[in-house]
Amino acid sequence: MGLLKPVTVRTNEHAIGEASMRWSRRWIGPVAMFLAAQVLAPHGSPMAASALEVGSGPATLPGGRTCDGPDADPWVLEMARRLLEGDGLLRFAGSEFGQVLSCEGRIHEFDGFTFGTVAFELEGGAVFEFETMPPAVRRSVLRHPYGFGEEERVLEATRAYASGLGLDIEWEDPERASGDGLLTEQYWDPDPGLNGSVLLARRGEVLVSVTVTMAP
Repeated sequence: MGLLKPVTVRTNEHAIGEASMRWSRRWIGPVAMFLAAQVLAPHGSPMAASALEVGSGPATLPGGRTCDGPDADPWVLEMARRLLEGDGLLRFAGSEFGQVLSCEGRIHEFDGFTFGTVAFELEGGAVFEFETMPPAVRRSVLRHPYGFGEEERVLEATRAYASGLGLDIEWEDPERASGDGLLTEQYWDPDPGLNGSVLLARRGEVLVSVTVTMAP
């Protein structure tokens, strides 16, 4: 479907690889638990889902499997439940675009710990994606193939979401870039220990995705 084509962000894969090697198992375990716990940070009322009440729907995640299918990975199933219960940006997407139509996930292992991606497709064409990467990266993306009609509402929700994660984003003088037909603006938290940012991507004048990343 092409809905999850990655948006270019400032990521140095070589540096991440070197950092990964420097991290010991003593640190990665707590970090993995921290990333999972952040999903349950209070953002208001959970989405109405005591279970994963999603249909099979069209595929949204290349290489992914349905979150609640017979071959679903336990990590994916648990992370999907946590996101449905407590993620503020996903809850906002549900209020704006409607119920979740499908959920898919995929995992990878690093040093004995599980990381992965969970993606939800909602009514109206929006996609929410949550990803964890070693050594301590978490990334939340909300995108729409045709763009967001109510841009200010999306930006307001994104600012609140970043603040709820403990980020203090400086909303002036962003880093601007272009590529793949997109114009991006990336705003950073000045604390280098958080490596936190919000990236806005536009196609022409239309906002098509927001990405919140942090790597404490």
